[in-house]
Amino acid sequence: MTSQIFNWNNILKHESSLQNNKPFKFDFIENTFEKSFYEKLFNTYPVLDDSWKKIEEIDKSAYRKFWFGNSNQLIDKPGNDQNFSESWNTFHEYIHSNEFSENFSTLCGIKNLKTKYFTFANLTKGGFQYPHSHNVSPSTTTMFFYFVKDWNKGDPGCTYFSSGENESDIILEPYNLDNSMTIFLDAPNAWHGVRYIEKNIERRSICIIMEKYSEESGWDSDNQNKS
Repeated sequence: MTSQIFNWNNILKHESSLQNNKPFKFDFIENTFEKSFYEKLFNTYPVLDDSWKKIEEIDKSAYRKFWFGNSNQLIDKPGNDQNFSESWNTFHEYIHSNEFSENFSTLCGIKNLKTKYFTFANLTKGGFQYPHSHNVSPSTTTMFFYFVKDWNKGDPGCTYFSSGENESDIILEPYNLDNSMTIFLDAPNAWHGVRYIEKNIERRSICIIMEKYSEESGWDSDNQNKS
């Protein structure tokens, strides 16, 4: 089953580019999932309704939906949620597997990466995210997987990477959001954002955040301020 979920041969080809990109570690990867499994996820992506949480803040406008009906982002745990399709439950179980962790650890060059957060992330007309950076820990890895067909070149909505706080500093803004992903590692200069969406469209995605973890010391971010 696991070999039928991700296109690992293609993903792992990006090991060098991700780890060597400047001014921080980021990348854009196409053909992320095996096609048949991607179509199952695409066709059963949750409908945008009142069960989603609308986030309206000065620096962002977006929708979020969490596993187990949580109202906020909590550390993710394995387990089925019958509010989602069989394919999404299979996927959610898999992101906590050793294979998932080991392959992304290889891709990022960081040992013992584990899935910490999992969130459905949708943006519609008026959605945006001001450019920002965060440095939770040197192992914190954020990835967005996209489920949108026929995105037009030049349309805002995908997570972009930049060398500074202004949109004029954009280094990369992808336009193929059909079975693709963006990924970056935390750093003080890991600037990223989403340009304001003007069309009546949905940017359907999921966000997974991984971090180095061990049974002895816990999550990497928990140890950053310890003396």
